[in-house]
Amino acid sequence: MDFLALLDEIRILAQNGLEYTDDAFDRRRYERLLEIVTESYGDTLRLPPSEVHARFSRELGHITPKVGAEVAIFDADGRILLIRRTDDVPVWHEYHERLARAATAAWMRLRSGRAMKGSGER
Repeated sequence: MDFLALLDEIRILAQNGLEYTDDAFDRRRYERLLEIVTESYGDTLRLPPSEVHARFSRELGHITPKVGAEVAIFDADGRILLIRRTDDVPVWHEYHERLARAATAAWMRLRSGRAMKGSGER
């Protein structure tokens, strides 16, 4: 088994254990497992343990496999729908605004190109 995969499995067991235990002794055991995993990840990936711990603490609730899907949704005016995810930073950066403007412009060009092809104009 890959070492990082093993660390990840132990991390998930520890985080799920912390989520569900009411026993103080079990809580301490799960916390210790998480400390060991954090230190091992830090050593392996050359990251400070505090950064590794911060990344792990972003996981809320029961740890499950992550499934992702991305889609671009535009309305009739060509505006793009943006979502705010729970793991987004609290402020929308200028990057998001530029990305939305570029996507909207691309959609409008595509839409006008389709309209031209559909109407027989070139």
